Amino acid sequence: MKYQAALILILISSLTLLSALSTKKDNLSLRCMLQMKNYSGHGAYIVISLLDENKEYKKTLRILGDDREWYNEIEEWWKFFGKKRRNVDGITGATLSGGERKIIALNIPQKNPDYYLRFETAVEEQKYYPSEVDIKISQLETTKKYNGDGYIRYLKFIQQ
Repeated sequence: MKYQAALILILISSLTLLSALSTKKDNLSLRCMLQMKNYSGHGAYIVISLLDENKEYKKTLRILGDDREWYNEIEEWWKFFGKKRRNVDGITGATLSGGERKIIALNIPQKNPDYYLRFETAVEEQKYYPSEVDIKISQLETTKKYNGDGYIRYLKFIQQ
């Protein structure tokens, strides 16, 4: 009887460990370096989102800019986020100003390779870029620079 209980305990522990490992394989763990262009004015609010194959918002991965008063100025993302005030994996602090650089960690679900990463930027009293950089997850490369259309000079990724 004790032998069976021990065997069941080992089996449950093994299944729990396998489940945890398979969950990690479902995610792509990356570091992303954001290099901002040299521009004048306030710091840029940057929202990094996960979009489905139809470019519909699924999840907010990061927000750079911690003053919630301005979130509604990031219009496309706010249509998704503002209605239900969904959970965010990370609000990583202050905005990024012209010429600044930041490295952030991203944990991206790989279950759907047709999904996209979107980098959306807004600067107070300046232009808003609803899809400054969109990258299809299945086409993301760590050897490539991804140039922005607005305030982001480029993005580079390193797999962790």
